[in-house]
Amino acid sequence: MIAPSAIGSLVAICGIAALLAPSTAMADPATAEALFREGRRLLDEGKTDEACLKLAESQAQDPSSGTLLNLGLCHEMQHKIATAWSDYVSAARYARDQGRADRAAAAEKKAAQLEVRLPHLTVTAASPAAGLAIERGGHRLGPGALGSAVPLDPGSYMVTASAPGHKTWKATIDVAEAESKTVQVPELEAEAPAATEGSAASRGSPAIAPVPTSEPPPPAVVPPPASRGAALGWVIGGTGVAAIAVGAAFGFSSLASYRDASSQCPTHNDCTQDALSVRSSAESKAWVSNIAVVVGVVGIGIGSWILLSPRPGGSALRVGVHGSPDARGGMRVSLEQRF
Repeated sequence: MIAPSAIGSLVAICGIAALLAPSTAMADPATAEALFREGRRLLDEGKTDEACLKLAESQAQDPSSGTLLNLGLCHEMQHKIATAWSDYVSAARYARDQGRADRAAAAEKKAAQLEVRLPHLTVTAASPAAGLAIERGGHRLGPGALGSAVPLDPGSYMVTASAPGHKTWKATIDVAEAESKTVQVPELEAEAPAATEGSAASRGSPAIAPVPTSEPPPPAVVPPPASRGAALGWVIGGTGVAAIAVGAAFGFSSLASYRDASSQCPTHNDCTQDALSVRSSAESKAWVSNIAVVVGVVGIGIGSWILLSPRPGGSALRVGVHGSPDARGGMRVSLEQRF
């Protein structure tokens, strides 16, 4: 039979083994060694930023006091004094645990040399609001950090303070080597309450809806009668000009035909059939030319009269031109107009 005390010890040992198993399984000494050597090579070549990345990853894979010493040196070369100081302090602790007194002494000496150069920043709150949250350089500060001088790397830091129902406060603080500064977060200003739709009714004042105003429609634009008469005058006048042009063309053609007929039979006796045909064509063209010229003259006259003498009252003007042959073979033209 197993004693109760032995059972308790066994449970404790199993619990410790369970806690240590994950970290041991995640450690990768081979990768850590390769990264450490590469980091040292980059550091010797003056590639400080790349070297710090390799050494930090090596420390994450397999923590070692020697790696931390080199990482502290790398951060010191980057002028990250507080970060390097923290590396040396941790290296000394690791070395003590590993029984490396010489390495621990070297790390403690480096940490002491940097400690006098550390910048410090103290953040306080004058009147903390409910739910106050303070950040320094993007890192959240818990209540226990307020009022404490915290070592920082030299540089510029943004301090922000926020709380529900209050406006956010911000300030930029610059700290240099061996400099100590204090920043006090003031009492945050409350935000103005948002206006609600029912605020007017809750105060007892009735909400007055705006009365829509309607503007009278613009008066319809009616073209004056004179504009319609002017258009008619231009149409009739333009038709007259075209008729005169047609008449002139037929007139010239008629004269040419008469000359051809006269050259074939000057005495008008014993004319050939071709000469008679040319003479007949000349007479037809002359008849058309006379009609076109008369119509053109009348059209131009009517159009001019309409344009120069507009009729008041908007009465429509109707014009008619009638042509009929007379007894002598000519053309008689009559004009009819009505309003």
